[in-house]
Amino acid sequence: MKYKEDPLRKLASSVKWQTLYARSKDLNFSLFKNKEDLSFIQILFLHWLEVYKFLNDLLASGEEYMDETIIGDEMLEDAMLLHYRKKNKNRDKKRNKKKRQVDPSSDIPSIIHRR
Repeated sequence: MKYKEDPLRKLASSVKWQTLYARSKDLNFSLFKNKEDLSFIQILFLHWLEVYKFLNDLLASGEEYMDETIIGDEMLEDAMLLHYRKKNKNRDKKRNKKKRQVDPSSDIPSIIHRR
């Protein structure tokens, strides 16, 4: 089964639009003539611009399992986004569990005294 390619995603992942998106944030200019009341397509395009910025940032940071072959294959991009979300969710659960230790008999958070 072939994964149907989304033309909006392809456009948003292009070097031209990624560069314009980055510069628009730095220089505070709008990518569209209308600055308010954006259409659904404009909002969706901005979403994909941000997604591809995020994926490129992951690539630049050397994130585990992320390499150049992923960007350009929508199925692999989606899989990477899901992997990253799950990885962060698990990390956050572990952090919260360490932060909030609860007395099992009363469900009241225990107090940790440190010197």
